[in-house]
Amino acid sequence: MVRVEVAVYDLSRGLASSMSQQILGQRIDGIWHTGVVVYYSTGTLEYYFGGGIQCSAYGIFSANQGLYPVQLLTMGETQQSKESLEQYIASISHRFTAMTYDLLTNNCNNFSDTICQFLVGRGIPSYIVDLPNIVMSTPGGQAFRPMIEQMQQSVRMQHGSALPFGGYNSSNNSNTFSSSYSSSSSSSSSSSTTTTTTSNVLIKANIEESPLVSSDNSAATVKALSMKIIGLPGLEEDDKIAINNIVEAITSTPINYGKLTQIEFNTIHKIMTNYKQAEMASLFLFRLMVIPKETSSRSIACINDIVNRISNAEGGGGGGSFNSVSSLVMALCSLANFISHDSGIGYAYSTYSSSSSGNGNDNNNSSSSSTVFSNAVSSNGTVGSSGNGNGNGNGTVSVGHEEVLDVKVSSGNGEEGGKGGVPLMNKLLDAALKLSTHSRNEVRQMVSALLYNIMLIHTSNSNNDSNSNSNSNSNDRELPQEVVELLITCVQTSHGTETDKLVQKRKLSIVLRALRSYPGAAELLRDLEYDVSLGGVRSDINDDESKIVNEIFYHISNTNTNI
Repeated sequence: MVRVEVAVYDLSRGLASSMSQQILGQRIDGIWHTGVVVYYSTGTLEYYFGGGIQCSAYGIFSANQGLYPVQLLTMGETQQSKESLEQYIASISHRFTAMTYDLLTNNCNNFSDTICQFLVGRGIPSYIVDLPNIVMSTPGGQAFRPMIEQMQQSVRMQHGSALPFGGYNSSNNSNTFSSSYSSSSSSSSSSSTTTTTTSNVLIKANIEESPLVSSDNSAATVKALSMKIIGLPGLEEDDKIAINNIVEAITSTPINYGKLTQIEFNTIHKIMTNYKQAEMASLFLFRLMVIPKETSSRSIACINDIVNRISNAEGGGGGGSFNSVSSLVMALCSLANFISHDSGIGYAYSTYSSSSSGNGNDNNNSSSSSTVFSNAVSSNGTVGSSGNGNGNGNGTVSVGHEEVLDVKVSSGNGEEGGKGGVPLMNKLLDAALKLSTHSRNEVRQMVSALLYNIMLIHTSNSNNDSNSNSNSNSNDRELPQEVVELLITCVQTSHGTETDKLVQKRKLSIVLRALRSYPGAAELLRDLEYDVSLGGVRSDINDDESKIVNEIFYHISNTNTNI
């Protein structure tokens, strides 16, 4: 007898539970993809429908997609052998091809349902199989459909990663066992080996080397949310024109930042602040507006307001000063996107003040010329010059990652505005750390993406010391305070307390990036007994996470390592 489970993945990574109420009029918990996991004595295999019927060692799909099960459903045990299962799959392969795929009637979950019927005599839960029909039966279902199809397309293509925040893309999976079945094909097999390491041998794990960016700009979804804004009672005609300009700009590929003037940013800020019923919709649009580095100076007033409001959010289960958890999630997405490029990073490490009260009631013709940025970063790590931030691009503080590493915070009173202010990044980090224990998975997922992007700022050049602007040996680099705070948070919310697999992996990756860049990180983690807590990781850790954990152990055991 062989154990059978169904791995359930949320392709939306928490966004469906956050946005569905606003768009559909009812909450759905996820956009489900499933795979049938069979625990053969020769190895655990996962069968799923993606660009044809696929089979791989369990964990390979997660590694390729950067996506981890939110649930493992126990289906029972089967007497069917691997050979009989694959003969059955070959007999039904004509039903599950790229050409026969249909969102409503013939998707990955229909395949899992069919396979489970064969193996254990019962199908998967109806709430998974019936999800597309549930969505389509709602008033906003047609607006949500393109988002579902786009997410499922990422699985069918077998490349890239699902939005909003993808994991690393791997095209070289030495352990992959994958085959597309046809009625004339013979079954193929391969053994899967688990990479291991000792404290004396380093095998580097694959972790994301680029910032995590939330970039889903499905035209149908953007249009549906923008109509919600345009339909607000009392909204001025100029505001409606600005919203239409935003929609046109952010649904272009690439984003047409030339159409995103200060007027558009002032408008979205005003709506975000004054119309609670459209708060989530405006934040959904805003997170796309900050992706181009050219818009950084125009977005800073709104970014500063978001940071202040997140600072007031509680680590419990609500949205804090935001109208809903959905709005809080979109706000965190916006911040992660803002610091995904050097221009946003430069502003984040600057002190910010403005004569505006920040209530969103700015005149649309305002150039925000009263906004002042005091650059907290310079090439020698001291407080530097200021830019005018007037929205024409001249206020952009262009700062390389290595310059950011030595940032010094002014010793003022910590209050916003004026000389002696605290850089925005300090407030941003404090707010994000407070939310790292939020009860909602989708909030913690977005917090982990934001924290990962912050760690990238400090470590992106760690593997290429020859390009570093630092005059000191990398072995002598002191741990920046931000890195220390990130590591302490990862230790305090490690495997023993974190239940979400995606958050779990990102925190492991944050720790690993620090260890690769700062030898002092190993000493700190030993003092915090992090290696002890990792020794008790749960038995369901996948191969991808196992490689990260193994490399973490290596670095903690070899203090003088310099990669």
